[in-house]
Amino acid sequence: MKNQFLVGIRTNTFNSRSIYIASYYQSQGIDVVFVTDETKAEVNTGFFEKISFNQKRLDELGLFREHSKIGWLCGDYFYYMLALDRPAYSGYWLIEDDAIVSAADLKELLSKPIVHNIDFIAHHLSPANGTFLRWVSSMQNAVGSKDPLLKCLFCITYMSKKLVLDCLKYRQIMSKKYITKEIDKHIHPFPNDESHVANVPSREQYSFLSMKDAYPNMCENFLYTSQGRIFEIDPTKSAIKQGFYHPIRILGNDLDELESRLDIKYRQNSKNFQKAALLTTLLLREKAKKIERTNR
Repeated sequence: MKNQFLVGIRTNTFNSRSIYIASYYQSQGIDVVFVTDETKAEVNTGFFEKISFNQKRLDELGLFREHSKIGWLCGDYFYYMLALDRPAYSGYWLIEDDAIVSAADLKELLSKPIVHNIDFIAHHLSPANGTFLRWVSSMQNAVGSKDPLLKCLFCITYMSKKLVLDCLKYRQIMSKKYITKEIDKHIHPFPNDESHVANVPSREQYSFLSMKDAYPNMCENFLYTSQGRIFEIDPTKSAIKQGFYHPIRILGNDLDELESRLDIKYRQNSKNFQKAALLTTLLLREKAKKIERTNR
């Protein structure tokens, strides 16, 4: 087939940023599809292709869904939908809608794990510590896992189809234990995406690689949202330096992007959130005045 990998853009908010990001990948000959959690409501992605899951589909697959934000907790569920609905691909990139990858030859860059037979790539793939120990403890209790226990960041990840289907098998095994109440979710919280994929019991059969090792000197702008920095991208100017970026916003004065900036600031628990909201309000007022003057 023309492309050996598929990019899944993970979103539940389809707006101008979503359109820009999808078009950006497509312009470089990359196959793209949006992946959405529709357990609460349908997500309209316009004329762009969409793969989704709802409560019925999770039940059919035997996947645990008793969490108020199951799509947020279990990003690996999107991988299962990608592999099941688009099985012709050798591997899949899952990229959140506030992240982006930049390169002169992006298709070649994203083909690297297939060329080098890498099954899993994630940023901050390292020994588990801190709050992650609770998640990996649940993982050990549910299906066991290999030492050393790992953690990772799930904003941009790659998985081979073979690993995706193996992870699905173990998710179904643990899901049954949680669904039947064999495991109490209040004692052992259902493992999140990062702890599950990073510590799948069959891990030793696969090639796992940290993103900083797979792509040296390209991850300095790939940060946790909580670190407080936002990378602003202006689509009217030349391409940004190659690398992985998170979190991002696309510069523009449309309402979608103003809202997205406020949303990121809110999730960062920013001390400047009220100031950002005020500046947004002032900008909207100025736009209203400009429209009024133009139409007089």
